[in-house]
Amino acid sequence: MLRKIAKMTNRHLTGGVARLLFSVVFLFFILWKVGAENTLSRMSSLQFDKLPVVVVLLLLTISLHTKRWIWMLQSMGYCWGFRDAFRETWIGYFFNQLLPSSVGGDGVRGLRLYRAGIPAGVAARSVVAERVFGLMACVLLAIISVPILLWQAPNAPVTKGVCLVVILSMLGMLFVLRPNRIILKFLPSRIEKEVVVLSKLINKQSFCKMLSISVAMQLTIAGSIGVLGLGLGIEKNPLIIAMLFQPVTLMTLLPVSFAGWGIREGALVAILGVVGVPSIEALPLSLTFGGILLFISLPGWFFYVTVKLVVPCHTLNASPKL
Repeated sequence: MLRKIAKMTNRHLTGGVARLLFSVVFLFFILWKVGAENTLSRMSSLQFDKLPVVVVLLLLTISLHTKRWIWMLQSMGYCWGFRDAFRETWIGYFFNQLLPSSVGGDGVRGLRLYRAGIPAGVAARSVVAERVFGLMACVLLAIISVPILLWQAPNAPVTKGVCLVVILSMLGMLFVLRPNRIILKFLPSRIEKEVVVLSKLINKQSFCKMLSISVAMQLTIAGSIGVLGLGLGIEKNPLIIAMLFQPVTLMTLLPVSFAGWGIREGALVAILGVVGVPSIEALPLSLTFGGILLFISLPGWFFYVTVKLVVPCHTLNASPKL
């Protein structure tokens, strides 16, 4: 057993180092192509009166995320106070920036719920299921970016790549909502069971309510990008910049970079370049957004090291058998 744990730990450590190296090398390559001095100069020109708006929008995102997680746990038979849930969500955002994956904080959230006394299955599925709703909202809004790119540059490789990402994401969402029996047969039995349980859990939700709050989350993130673009002096319509950020969010979910760094910068430079935003404007936008997101997540570290684990949620009378 110890050998198995050690082997898994070494594999995860190797994967984390590889993602870190990918992010560092890719970031240095983009900075070399665009020009580090020009990029830093552009970032220093940020209009600080826009910064509070960006911070408020991102804090609103965390609040909406907290509410979505609470609703998910309620549907599984558990209740939770907003303050405790907000703190744990903030901790998850911190670890999203720290761990070698843009969703690494989700694992931390699920683990902390389990250590607080929630059954492992409930803890893990609550996090995964509410994240699926977030992915659905991101895919829906990413669809809006497709006509914009097709209008600006229908034959550009970037446009074709975004279309492919959106189509594959839509197919993935359809599979989760309505698992195909033929495809399920090719999956390991344990994964097959989890997919079926997850599908039932998602479909039993107040679907419109969960999807609506997820769309609102994505819109607050998009709004922060649009406002940040204004603060950096980008002349392009901030609504277009905001809408084109959705496929970038999808690409950062690929498990090849450290917390999405590198992938986000490369994707944003490429996508905004299609609509006429030069790389010297797009790269500072992405780096500044990433820096602000990292700064906002820091209180999560404070909560993690100073506050005890959340008190186990009180079981409701009607608890679904999942």
